[in-house]
Amino acid sequence: YNKHFKPTRTQFDWLCKDEVALDDYINDPVTAKFITPGMFMDLLDGMARASKKSSIRNTKNIPILFVSGKEDPVGDFTKGVKKVANMFKKYNSDVTTRFYPNARHAVMHEKCKDDVISFLNFWINKHI
Repeated sequence: YNKHFKPTRTQFDWLCKDEVALDDYINDPVTAKFITPGMFMDLLDGMARASKKSSIRNTKNIPILFVSGKEDPVGDFTKGVKKVANMFKKYNSDVTTRFYPNARHAVMHEKCKDDVISFLNFWINKHI
């Protein structure tokens, strides 16, 4: 994921732009920096199950929120997130997407985190 960000300072630059937050992540001894094969298998299995039409159809009465940074390579710089959101919109009229400019993957650790938290509070209160 780092290939889009040159020059890079760390192998985790794709996570967020905020260097202080990124350094905190890198230096945190309890942060899992390596994905085990079992965790990766569980992740892929969950993604496969969640992307089935039958699973998506079952969300028609559940509000869904997609939040991403506009510079998130995992979400293909919004394209992947929009694609998944549109899959859900075929069966669910209550799908919201929110993209944060100048933010990467870990939006809760970017400089815009207060805006993200504020919007999450608003969205949750609106849907409860």
